[in-house]
Order: sequence, then structure tokens, then C-alpha cells
Amino acid sequence: MATKPPTSAVSSGHQAPRSPSFKGDPFSSSLALIDLLGKSGLMLAPAMPKDELINAAAKRYGITPLQAKGVYKAIAGFGEKDMH
Repeated sequence: MATKPPTSAVSSGHQAPRSPSFKGDPFSSSLALIDLLGKSGLMLAPAMPKDELINAAAKRYGITPLQAKGVYKAIAGFGEKDMH
């Protein structure tokens, strides 16, 4: 049985992101999609960053590379059954 979402789920001042202006070619469409994601507060990131990035983050925050990789995986949702 379907239920209606609560009317307070989206504030009345919310505006949907503008549709990107797709020009038909794949490159322009990809750039428009990335722009739309950024305006929506989202970003693209590698599924697993290179070891150099993990090591740099670990050094900067005074943690081990294994801890830094664990933090990245936790934020990205790897290994969480309910997040996939």
C-alpha cells in the first residue's frame, strides 16, 4: 500500500535545480551533469583513492594510513549492507 510523503518533507522555499543545457554531444552533457551535481551539493570522488592521497591525509591528521582508508570507506559507504 502506497502512502503519501509528508507535506513538510520539502520546504515551501525549495527550488529544484535548473535543468542543465544539454547540447547533444557527450562532453557537454558530462560537464552539465557535473555542474548540476555540484549545485546540488554532491561531488564525484574515486571509488578508492590512490595510496598517495591516503598517506597524505593520514600524515596531515596524525593517523595511520589504515585509519585514513577506513574513514574514506566509512564516508563512501563501502561495506555497509544498508547503504547499497
